[in-house]
Amino acid sequence: GEPVVIGEVRIEVQGEGVDLAEFQSLIAGTDIRSGSQLNHGAYERLKTKLLVTARELGFFDAALIANEIRVRRSRYLADVSLVLDSGSRFRFGELHVEGDVLETALLMRYVEFEPGAPFEQRRIRELHNDLIRGDFFSTVDVRTEIRPDKTVDVFLDLKEGRRIRYGVGVGFGTDTGLIVSGDAVNRRLNRRGHRLELDSELSRVRQNITFDYRIPGARPQRDWYSFYGGLGRKNSDALESYGWKLGFRQNRHLGRRWRSAPFVEWVAERFQQDGDWQQEQVVVPGYGLTFRDSNATYRPTRGIRLSAELAGASKALASNATFLRFRTFGKAILPLSERGRLLVRGEAGWMSTSNFEQVPPSWRFFAGGDNSVRGYDYQSLGPLDAEGSSLGGEKVLTGSVEMDWRFRERWSGAVFVDAGNVGSGELLKNLPWSVGVGARWYSPVGPIRLDLAFPREGADSFRIHISMGPDL
Repeated sequence: GEPVVIGEVRIEVQGEGVDLAEFQSLIAGTDIRSGSQLNHGAYERLKTKLLVTARELGFFDAALIANEIRVRRSRYLADVSLVLDSGSRFRFGELHVEGDVLETALLMRYVEFEPGAPFEQRRIRELHNDLIRGDFFSTVDVRTEIRPDKTVDVFLDLKEGRRIRYGVGVGFGTDTGLIVSGDAVNRRLNRRGHRLELDSELSRVRQNITFDYRIPGARPQRDWYSFYGGLGRKNSDALESYGWKLGFRQNRHLGRRWRSAPFVEWVAERFQQDGDWQQEQVVVPGYGLTFRDSNATYRPTRGIRLSAELAGASKALASNATFLRFRTFGKAILPLSERGRLLVRGEAGWMSTSNFEQVPPSWRFFAGGDNSVRGYDYQSLGPLDAEGSSLGGEKVLTGSVEMDWRFRERWSGAVFVDAGNVGSGELLKNLPWSVGVGARWYSPVGPIRLDLAFPREGADSFRIHISMGPDL
């Protein structure tokens, strides 16, 4: 028979919450409109959303004073009336804390509401999640209690977690070979929330040991100060070097997706160039900016990561070299279908210096390898010295386009094209490139990639690349 359509519609919110955007967006986004077909499911969903939103925003006395569908059967029309009286909004009351783990001043920096502020349930969830991620507590229990004076008291019950954590790991990559790593973390050196991390890595190409001393910032759930440093050695077919560094960095979130990181590093490095050993040191201040957004962590079908870093050194500031260096990187994941994805990656960098040979290798640009231009050896592209080792370059330009197709729950296949180079002149002339195919296994510890790449030029007709790490 004929469907019943909607005639007159009255959907509104009364009371203190009448002008709140959360209620207005619900009303504006509903499909219950005059002339549309009657759908009881849409009506029930809107009723539920209005009541749930009211409780989320602290309108605990909210009630529907009109909720009916009046059907005129002879005309196949239905008039809808849905009116919410929000009543008064409750306010945050006192905060009660049980558990003497952190200083009160530090704990209060996790709390993003004050007594007397309008109640929001999401603030309670955010506080719980932030305290869990803070890694100080074994359990975090947050509960609320409504008072007769229309305030809501918040109770925190915090149980101290284990301070020391140890870890060991084994990995593999064609750039590095077998990797053995270890770390030790003191999650809470003191009641001010200071943290110390020690990390080590041993592989055929890299050997290093580093430390990172972190101090909570103004918003400890997102911001911290970091004093870091370490000793390292690199010994690949392209380059041999060893040295140490010390640095200070401020990590700060700018909104939900942006992160900034001003820093200063003191680097001393001894490396082999043209068969001779030389030692250089630089003091490098810089600023980094990162943007990241994705719809999943396991296998995102849509996401983007962007980063940019500006850094430099000067002979007038305890450095052997003067340079200004800018690097930007981007990666995007776009959906092609329910099973298919397109992954696009690019890197560009530029350096201005009059004495490139004195710039330590850790601040030069390199290209080639698992996460750069596949089909070519690790950091092998660009100018070579008299011994056939890579010198790095003052400029870098790399790019990759990859199509990924999932054929089983944890397996996907890929085809790709990579290109890029480093140097000091025009990089787009005779740009090395490669094509290839690959397989991905989404293991419990993250994606593992196996690629077979065919370079346009070079001594190898093909190269096999094995790598691990997140897609974005």
